This record gives sequence, C-alpha cells and structure tokens, in this order.
Amino acid sequence: MVKARPQPGQAGVFRRWPNLLVVMGLLTACDIFHRWDAVVYVNKFDSSKAIDLGTFDTLEECRAASKAKMAELKIGEIGGYVCGENCMVKSGFGSLRMCARTER
Repeated sequence: MVKARPQPGQAGVFRRWPNLLVVMGLLTACDIFHRWDAVVYVNKFDSSKAIDLGTFDTLEECRAASKAKMAELKIGEIGGYVCGENCMVKSGFGSLRMCARTER
C-alpha cells in the first residue's frame, strides 16, 4: 500500500492545532469577565447631570452603590441609576457609553 505524502506545509497545519485551540480558548474565556459601571442621575429626565460611581465586579454591588448614592443625595423618585455591563466609551460618541446591556 502506498501512503500519500503530505504536500509541503500541510503537516505543519495539523501540528499547530493544539496551539490554535489554546488561543481560541483564551479569547472566548474573556467573555467570563463581567464588570459593571454605575451611573447615578440626579434627575432621571436630565442625563447631563450624571455621576459616575466607577466599576464594580457584580451587578449586585453596582445596584447597592447606586442606591446608596441616591440615598446620600436624597434624590428619591426624581433621580435614577443605570448599571451597564462591559461598557466602553467609543470615539466619535462624546462621553456616551456603549454597553453590552444595562440593568436597574
């Protein structure tokens, strides 16, 4: 029986598969890290008066910090807050945040 010889460069592709799988695994593992940005609005009808509280590890921490700040400011029903997951500020959008999702 005659074995087919691999074409030049063909065998190298199969030797690289383990490395490629490791890199792909690392890239998809980035999705397991979530961060939450908290923004409190002194007046929920006027987004120009927003207070950035920073970044938190969990949604619960973000909510707790936002509610505590609203209580400290005594803004009650007129104020509001948003917790944004994995937010980024995109160039060309001013200070507008682009988030994967937002929660209250």
